[in-house]
Amino acid sequence: MAVKKIYQGILAGLICGAIVIACQKTPETKTDDRLTRHYCNDPDAVNFNKDFPGIPDNTICYYPTQLFKGSYKLYDSILDGDFKLRKLDTLPITLTALNNTRLILTGFCEKNSTTDTILLTADKYYKAMPDSTKAANNLVLNGWILCRKSDTLTGYLQKPLSDSSLVIFKFTVASDTGIYYHYGTAKKQ
Repeated sequence: MAVKKIYQGILAGLICGAIVIACQKTPETKTDDRLTRHYCNDPDAVNFNKDFPGIPDNTICYYPTQLFKGSYKLYDSILDGDFKLRKLDTLPITLTALNNTRLILTGFCEKNSTTDTILLTADKYYKAMPDSTKAANNLVLNGWILCRKSDTLTGYLQKPLSDSSLVIFKFTVASDTGIYYHYGTAKKQ
């Protein structure tokens, strides 16, 4: 029994010694260079958390509207509901930033249109979509009222990563005369 207690005491001492040694902090021999980099800490920004960990610095952020804003020439292919080509068109358009995520598209509609302003919301994934409309009873409807009150626009704009001077258009217009698809590329002017 006495030998058993001695072994238990030695074992307990070894375990306590191992815990103390394991919990001791080893001295830092090198600093982590990543901790001195600055990174964007705004979730709306395209470069949110790029170069994290480091020092938060929102002055280096860039936003979705900065990618899209500018004057473009849109080369538009208009297809009918059966995907038959109806018209090729070239339009001067402008994308104007309202804030970090909201844009206005002008120049898409003809001059005699009811409206020529399309509100878009851009995200950090290089995409901008028309905002939804509200009916008289505040019911949210998919799409944006377009050139005439009977036209509704859905779809999106996409900024390709390979060429910052282009914007890809993929719009669907539902109207009283049918469905039309607008597929096009806009080149920055």
